[in-house]
Amino acid sequence: MSEDAGPKPPAPLTKAEAEKVQAWERWRIIFYVMFMALVAAALGVAERFGDSPIGKYMAIGVMAFLFFGAIAVQWSGRCPRCGMLLGKQSRVSLPSHCRACGVAFPKK
Repeated sequence: MSEDAGPKPPAPLTKAEAEKVQAWERWRIIFYVMFMALVAAALGVAERFGDSPIGKYMAIGVMAFLFFGAIAVQWSGRCPRCGMLLGKQSRVSLPSHCRACGVAFPKK
């Protein structure tokens, strides 16, 4: 009698698949850092130049561009195995594994 021990764990990601997932995570970090640096710079400009409307509108425009770019990057990452959106699985960093197929994502 052979008993089935349950479903097999998925095979690990190939090097190309792992690099794709890690590149996606790098872009998320880049957008986050750029957005936070711009917020700090905008606060500094607002403090220095006061109520200048041109400076405010420029800062708001650049922040909006980065904000929507970050959203696009967040929702562009997919699991290389099953195609599930990675942005739904983790808001801050790369999840340890895919919730749908269970494949583990290697950490750098």
